[in-house]
This record gives sequence, C-alpha cells and structure tokens, in this order.
Amino acid sequence: MIQRDIAIISLVAGLMFFVNLGSARLFDDDEPKNAGCAAEMLERGDWMVPMFNYELRTHKPILLYWCMLTAYSVFGVNEFAARLPSATFGVGIVLITYLIGRMLYDRKAGLWSALILATSLMFDMVARAANPDATLIFPCMLAFWSYLWLVARQHGGQFPQEMDANDWPKLLPRGWGLLLPYSAMSVAVLAKGPIGFLLPCTGIGAFVYFKSLGEFPELTGKTLGQKVISWSRYWVRPLRLLQVMWAMKPPLLIGALSVIALPWYVAVGVLTDGAWISGFFGTHNFGRFTNAMEGHGGLPIYYLVAISIGMFPWSLLFPVAFTQIYCRLSSNKIDLQNSGRTADLFLISWIAAYVVFFSIARTKLPNYVLPCYPAIALVAGTFFSRWRPGFDGLSRVWHRLYCPALVLIGAGMGVGLPITAYFLMPDEMWLGVIGLFPITAGICAYILFERGQSQQAKQVIFATAFGMAAVAFWIAAPRVSEYQAGPVLAKAAAEHNPTKKVAILGYGYHKPNITYYARTRFVRRDDLGQLKEHFVEHPDGYLLVRRTTLAEIESELPSNIRELKSHGEFLRDREIVMLGPVNKPDMPVNRIADQSTTQRN
Repeated sequence: MIQRDIAIISLVAGLMFFVNLGSARLFDDDEPKNAGCAAEMLERGDWMVPMFNYELRTHKPILLYWCMLTAYSVFGVNEFAARLPSATFGVGIVLITYLIGRMLYDRKAGLWSALILATSLMFDMVARAANPDATLIFPCMLAFWSYLWLVARQHGGQFPQEMDANDWPKLLPRGWGLLLPYSAMSVAVLAKGPIGFLLPCTGIGAFVYFKSLGEFPELTGKTLGQKVISWSRYWVRPLRLLQVMWAMKPPLLIGALSVIALPWYVAVGVLTDGAWISGFFGTHNFGRFTNAMEGHGGLPIYYLVAISIGMFPWSLLFPVAFTQIYCRLSSNKIDLQNSGRTADLFLISWIAAYVVFFSIARTKLPNYVLPCYPAIALVAGTFFSRWRPGFDGLSRVWHRLYCPALVLIGAGMGVGLPITAYFLMPDEMWLGVIGLFPITAGICAYILFERGQSQQAKQVIFATAFGMAAVAFWIAAPRVSEYQAGPVLAKAAAEHNPTKKVAILGYGYHKPNITYYARTRFVRRDDLGQLKEHFVEHPDGYLLVRRTTLAEIESELPSNIRELKSHGEFLRDREIVMLGPVNKPDMPVNRIADQSTTQRN
C-alpha cells in the first residue's frame, strides 16, 4: 500500500511540476536574476562567487547556483535546466510530506496531505520556478522528518501521541542523533542563510517547550489582570526554556554548520574582500527584517491572506481544520476523538515559527512562509482524509458552506480573469475558463456529499485542484510569458548585430529578463547627460526607453540612432522602445518603426 501511495504521489507531483517546465520564458524579476547568475558563473568557470550582470550578487547563497550549474552542464543553459532543481526538489518535498503525515497520523492523512500540497497554486509556482524556495524547503523538510523519525525510533517506531510533561526530554533524540536534522539545516543555510537553521530549530524547540508545560490549566482570578498573570505563569517559564534549548545540544548544531555551511561563507568572504558577507547579512537579512525593502511591506495579516490565496482551493478547509485542532489541543480529555494532540502541537509549532517571524519582519513576500506550507497541508489533509457527513458536527455541515464558496469564487474568476486579460493581454481572455473548475466542483461535490458519497466528492475536489493548476501552469504560463518585453527585445538586438554582443543601456527602465536573454551587460541610467556618453563608449550599443520618454531624450541622441523594435511592457499599458545605430542617418526617430525590417509587437 505504501508503494502504491508513493507511486500516486510521484505521478501527480511529477506531472504537475515537469510538464512544459521549460516552455515559459523566465519571469521577471527573480527568475532571470537567478538563472543569469548561474549562467555567468558557468561562463567564467567560477563555482564560488555569485555574479549577475557582471556585478556581485549578494541576494542568495550558493546552493541554488550549484544546482543550476549542474543542470546547465547536462542540459545546457535554458529555461528547463534553470527550473529543473526546483521541480526535482518539489517532488521530494511532497514525498516527505507524505512520510511525515503517515508518521504523525495515518496513511490516508499522509496521502491527502501530499496531494493537497502538490496541487496548491503557490507551491506549484515555486516548484516550477528558477528560485531558491524549493532548494530551501527540501533540506528543512529533511530536518523535520529526520527529527520525527529519530523520536519515533526511540518509542518503538511510533511517534508518541500522549506523554507526561515530565517526560519531555524523550521528545529529543538521544546521543548524537540531532546531528542528522542539524546537518540538513546546515544545507538549508547554504540555500538561504540563517533562517535555514533558526526557524526549523524554533519550530522543534517550541514544540518540545510547549509539551513540557503539561496540560493547560483553567485560568484563575476574578479580574482580567489576574487572569493574564495566571496565563503568563503557565506559558512563560524562562528556566524551562533554557533547559529545552540546552537539551537540543547547540554544540552539535555549531559543529554541523562549521563543517557543512561555514567553509563556503568563509571562502566567498575572502574572495570578495567581505563585500558578499556585508551585502547578504547586512542588506538582505538585517535590512529586510527591519525595513520594508523594495516596497514589499504589509499588514500583520499579510500572510494569512497570502496563504489563503496560495493554497486555494484547499484554503477553504482551513476554518474547520484549524478549529478542530484547537478543540483537540484545548481539551484535557484523552479519547479517540482527541487523539493526535502531540502531532497537532508539532504542526502548529512548525507553522507558527515561520508565520510569526515573518509577520514581525518589515519586508513581506508571499514566498517567505513557504517552508510551512507542508505543515499547513498536513493540517488540511488530516481533516480532509476524515471528512464525511456524520464525522462530527462541523464536518457534517461544512460542505454546505464549502461547496457554495467554490461556486462563488469560480464565478468571480470567470468574470474577473477575462476583464483583466482584456486590458493587459487581449488574446488571453480565454483564461476565464479556469473559473469553470471550481464552479463544477462546487456543484458536483455538493450533490455527492448530500448523497453520502464523501469519497467521490473529495476526488472531484482533488481533480478540480489538479485541473486548475494544470491549465494555469501547463498552458497559461507559457502564453503569458510571451508578453514580456525582454526576450523579444534581446532577440531583436541579436538579429540587428549578430556578429557580437554589445552593451544595452536602459534609461529609466530595467528588467533582468533583457540581461539574461541578451547575454550581455545591461546598464541603467536615469541621468539624461549620460546617454551621449553611452554611445561614445559603445557606438554599436542599444538603448531601451519607454515610448513616453522619446521626446524628452531625442535631442541628446546621436544622429544615427533610430527605433529598431518596440514591445508592450509586461502587465502595463505602455510600450518599451529599443533604439540603436542604423545606416540611414536621415531617418527620423518616429519613422523608423515604419521602415525597419522588424515589426512592432
């Protein structure tokens, strides 16, 4: 049965992540930066110092680039090879989710949790993207799984579900066991820095700490202040916290980090005279935590909204799934209905470590909390595997809310997507058909639930999630990617001057895609006086500007500079123009598009 489950999960995840993986152009901004960085490292024969656009890239550590370099060496420098590490790790993450679910709950919970994760929109996106998220999540998942496996091994192969608070040390592996999860965390540090060990350790440590507190007592005191004091005495125990931290054997963590992660950090620091270390830890860690960089801020509820959108349609299960966990954890009664409370607490600790930390951070992006998506999928999957009329009061009626919600959201997608496409991508108004998936699922699942056919209803919901994601990533993404200006303008530059690579200047405009596809240096300038200097230094160079800026700069351009190509800016109602030297100096700028051999898109 286990082999069958693994085969099903591998098939679903493999199809979801690998079909048409290289068909879409790299999407601005992060994909071309990461893929271009690895391409430049391959070109230089340098596997140590990340550089993009011939400048030091301090955004991310080395692991993703090593994986891309390996893929490039086998498949060449292309979109498929750039995304291959993420897709491969994505399959691994889904499989580990199954193993964790099976260990914490049962086989069905593990199976549904894995399938939910494999068909969650945000996770599908990162598993098909040339970004470091999957490269980070995979070793973190290995760390969580190896910790659980070691603890279960100490309890006869089963993860303990009920135990006395004084037995909390038994929730930590004996001897050198923690070296295994710490080694996985050290690999995660090579993927994205200190969060690779800080947050997994926080999740595991919080779980052990909360288990050591025992059953939650009734609040004493008549006034609110007295109740707060009673609450604080239960939750805040500094001595116990220090005991748990020391019991987690920090010397083993330091040893693993020193052997696995530290050598590269030392090497890149020496090779760049400390510039990479300063940029990564100063700007992209401390700076992003304390300031909302690049306009990526948000309210404290940011991640609740982001996760709800990123895990649709499964996020509609969250209210009842998390309510059931709360009821189990808050009940002191131990019975079949409340079994699995230790597993519940582990998942909540895992989720809270990421959501709380990044909610406090000033810079917010949806992908920051992706390492807790598997835990959220386990919460939803455990409920989903047991969901049937009559299981309990909530699940008996929840389908009467869930199914109409699917229909309403599908109707909104059916109307909203074509309207959005009409203004930004007129040829893609067909995207409204994606809304038919949740509409159909809502109607069919409701009928099946009412007939008592809960298993068939759940299969319909899964098929909907799979179909919706398949259309979005197999069909829509490649078509939408063609609306990006970078690849088109880079191709035009290569056709205009096929004998050599020339510098490209952007005046008030820059997208990394142009750098990746042109395979040349891109320089951004906002000073009008620097335009002439650019063409003096690079007489064969090109200039990218928005069409609305042409009149402003025309007098500053050499007489032989003309419009060679133009393309709409991605998801914007404006046009990007590429200017370059031609052999017809009497041709005015605003007429070049009519006489050029290229056509405006």
